[in-house]
Amino acid sequence: DAAQQLRDQLEAYTAPHFYPLFLRKLLPLFINVLKGPPVFISTNPEQRLRNCVLEILHRLPTNPPDAFEPYTLEVLNLLLDLVKNENEDNAIICVKSIMDIMRHQSRILNVEGNNQVQDFLTMVQEMFDDMPQVVKTQLDNPSPAPSNAVIPSTPGSQGGNFQSPRPGSPGGSTMSDLGAESQQQTRPLMKGMQSFKVLAECPIIVVSIFQVYRQSVTPNVKKFVPLIKVVLMLQAKPQQEAHEQAKAKGEIFTGVSPNIRNRAAFGEFITAQVKTMSFLAYLF
Repeated sequence: DAAQQLRDQLEAYTAPHFYPLFLRKLLPLFINVLKGPPVFISTNPEQRLRNCVLEILHRLPTNPPDAFEPYTLEVLNLLLDLVKNENEDNAIICVKSIMDIMRHQSRILNVEGNNQVQDFLTMVQEMFDDMPQVVKTQLDNPSPAPSNAVIPSTPGSQGGNFQSPRPGSPGGSTMSDLGAESQQQTRPLMKGMQSFKVLAECPIIVVSIFQVYRQSVTPNVKKFVPLIKVVLMLQAKPQQEAHEQAKAKGEIFTGVSPNIRNRAAFGEFITAQVKTMSFLAYLF
């Protein structure tokens, strides 16, 4: 199918003897596409193109680092900007790509004056800091979720572990959706910075960054710990009320309040809290 053909072609183009030429010719084209304005409708052709380009970028080898090194700063700066402005589907791919680049391009990112690592950590801290308002907006609002929304059955329903899917794995790719537009439901896309799904990806990425850039650990742990505590203590207002009502009766409420209309978002929120707890365990 089209997706498999694209993967096969990408594998050929990233062969060592051809990869530098591939990057020199096509990276500027990819960057030019992504510099356009973000789109927040899932089936919009521009959104599908941007998503496809981001998937390709995510699959570009960054290790060994030599071939990709000349483009590291430009691509990273673009991805950091996209996370702040893109929809959640694209922002998820961006943060995964950021992780791969930062893990393998430490030689250039450790040069004095290159602040991309700290910029990313600061951006994640901003996401944590915004979560109380996001919970209030998405879960305290009585508006129901779309009837076709997928509701995660349990926290971590994409496999249940702390590791994000790798490129090419079923949970880590939307490439298989290429050419299947007629089968997709049109849906609005929220901003990535306000997405529980994007937040859930960030703990393992920060852990990976800490393992490579040890000098960033001490100053940032002091910032992350109070933010983590706030996120772990958050409750949707209907859920909190259900717990309080049960406690008044001498009972324990363990379900999901029927007053939570956006159950899909609630499942994503719980998953983000689970990943955040794993992050706290790593910090300890």
